[in-house]
Amino acid sequence: MKKSFLSLTRIILIVATLIASCVTINQSVRADAGPGPDPTISGIGPYQPQKTNVQMLSETVIIELPSSNPTPNRGEVQFSVKASFTMQNQSEVEETMQVIFPLTRLDVPWNTGRYDIISSSFVAKVNGQAMPITEITTPSEMTYSPKNGDSVTPSEGKFYQDVQWAAFEATFPIHQEVLLEVEYNMRGGGGFTGIEYILETGAGWYGNILSADIILKLPYPATDEVIKDASMGYAFSGNEVQWKMADFEPTRKDNITIRVVNSVNWFAITELRSKVEQNPNDADAWYKLGSEYENLAFWFFYTSCDDHSSYTIESQHFADLSVNAYEKAIAIRPNWGDVHFQLARILWFRNENVEKTFNRYTDKANIQPIKPEDDYVQEVLKELRTAWSYGVTGENDRCETPHLLAYLNSALPNLKLTAPATETVTPAPPTETLLPTSTTVILPTSTITLPTQVAASKKDSASSSYIGFVIGLIILIGISVYLLVFKIKIRK
Repeated sequence: MKKSFLSLTRIILIVATLIASCVTINQSVRADAGPGPDPTISGIGPYQPQKTNVQMLSETVIIELPSSNPTPNRGEVQFSVKASFTMQNQSEVEETMQVIFPLTRLDVPWNTGRYDIISSSFVAKVNGQAMPITEITTPSEMTYSPKNGDSVTPSEGKFYQDVQWAAFEATFPIHQEVLLEVEYNMRGGGGFTGIEYILETGAGWYGNILSADIILKLPYPATDEVIKDASMGYAFSGNEVQWKMADFEPTRKDNITIRVVNSVNWFAITELRSKVEQNPNDADAWYKLGSEYENLAFWFFYTSCDDHSSYTIESQHFADLSVNAYEKAIAIRPNWGDVHFQLARILWFRNENVEKTFNRYTDKANIQPIKPEDDYVQEVLKELRTAWSYGVTGENDRCETPHLLAYLNSALPNLKLTAPATETVTPAPPTETLLPTSTTVILPTSTITLPTQVAASKKDSASSSYIGFVIGLIILIGISVYLLVFKIKIRK
């Protein structure tokens, strides 16, 4: 079924290649142009700009997310970046230099390489004239310090890869304005698309940047709900998220970062919200809506179906909405095992104590031990047993069950939970109530009321009513025959 965890497990199943696609980690939008490296130190240390008297008077950056996905991969998004810089030479000497533009981040290892910028789309112009592009590298400013069991291969050493730059020539006449323009496309992805605009490289120019406008154009209304996190100082205007700055010399802390809901996910959510608003009794729509919410709720990292190495709650808001949507579907169709199973998963993974227990990067000092008698654990076990008693159709990804059980059995080893041998069954019609059967699942029963008890009592009640009806009918027929015979005797 994905249909919640199918997309998530899609994410899960591709997480082995997550670092290559940078699915949930910020994609760098690669930012301000800067003067070329100081030739006296090039190749010796990290990038340091050459001295210049050219000032950036203003810059305007427009980042635009598409309204539809131009790629066949639902989890991938391409977005465009256009930036213009008005420059002025403040000295009495004309300057000709190599202007460089960062293709990779200066400080974060997982964005080294050029996988996210589509290099063939990169264009640079000087006063409207397209310029030839070359690429240069500068040494990384960071070294690698293994921790938390991480390691590097001998060939990698302890240094991150070199920083990559696009370079082009520009001439700056005395006291004249020169317009620099760059544009390119980037790949992003995941439930939340991460975007970053690097302002710090603009500090290499003379003096302060007099004004800067950074505009993110979304294909849907800009609201707090669609933003996972963002740099301070933004404002909404229709479909835009905007930052405005004036008279500043940028540092690394001024770099703009934001993560917004993938447009493909958001349009699916708004469509399903409209469906359930028009028809609140549409169980299928509620179920699909819960699935879409779940896609935004978690980020998983594992390499096999029974791996329980790490995960993160991306959005507690969407995790709670997912629970609510699944509960709505169950209220309409209570014998739908697939939804009970998905609800069990969400109830487990949305718990912050569970996340802290399994997230390798959290402080384990203040984590409460997970116990079978915990209320949320009992809720999970109840929903899981109900799901298996009604039957799980097998529409959901086949990794979902072993993945959930890997977490549960790791946290609660004494339960020794196992899935029923006959987990995949033919789905029941919506109006049919299946009598749960005893399965091989081993679950605590002290606080769980099994649905079989209710079903059995209804059956006994029906049998008693039927017997009573037959007995009453026999008595009535006997009385009628007696009266008929009595009347015949009187007439005689």
